[in-house]
Amino acid sequence: MSNQTLRIIDANLDRATEGLRVLEDIARFVLDDASLSGKLKTLRHSIHQAFADIAKDIISARDSVGDVGRSVEHQKEAELDLLDTVSANSRRVEQSLRVLEEMSRTPGIVPNGTVFEDARYAMYSIEKGLFSRLSRQGRIGRLSRYSIIENKAQLGPAIDSGITALQIEQGTLSQRDYYDWALESKQICGSTNILMIVTGQPDIALASDADGVTLDEYSMPISVVRSLLRVDQLIGYSATSAEEAAQAQNCGADYILCPKSFRAEILSAVNIPVISPFREDK
Repeated sequence: MSNQTLRIIDANLDRATEGLRVLEDIARFVLDDASLSGKLKTLRHSIHQAFADIAKDIISARDSVGDVGRSVEHQKEAELDLLDTVSANSRRVEQSLRVLEEMSRTPGIVPNGTVFEDARYAMYSIEKGLFSRLSRQGRIGRLSRYSIIENKAQLGPAIDSGITALQIEQGTLSQRDYYDWALESKQICGSTNILMIVTGQPDIALASDADGVTLDEYSMPISVVRSLLRVDQLIGYSATSAEEAAQAQNCGADYILCPKSFRAEILSAVNIPVISPFREDK
């Protein structure tokens, strides 16, 4: 195998594994997500292991000093937040895996070149998971003063009370009237930096650009709702027991709503926010 081929493998192997390590540490230390962190770690090790038989050849062919690419000037774009970091490193990994996939078609490089194609497609899914979790994390931190209202007359007083999140209930409204109210509420809440949540209607949440939706035991499954919403929209779950709350968390709920009388019990069963909302007087 030529030194040129080995250098291409070396450069892209380094890019892929370095990018994966950045993403792994974000999943581990920022999101405390053992599942995503574990998937990234497994992916990183599997890529390295694919070249175990020629590892010495790869290192021997390395010529960092003589790499003409080092002298090519380019302006690095500033990363504004962790979402930018995730996006940049995901692209870095995916592009490097594509190069490794193409190089693996050369006879004698690796026994099973499909490992890179499989890794690339796995990375697409992991990237979405990381981006989704991070984009919702900021909103989750704004749920501390949470109010539920049942009609438009309660909207003004709720906002004036200093809330950070507002959930509107459908009550006896038709689907169309509830949609119109959601649009109006979103516009008002958006102008005052308040999260607007709808109750039990993922389609209304999506169509009105709500910040999230709250479900309960009679709603569609959380996993189905998650597949329908945008990656940054929250899913809350209204629970009345620790068991129900824990199951909702395992299914992907971002926070739990419960009466104050159940709060202590539910807090001991989950590690996502548990909120006892304030209800405006009728």
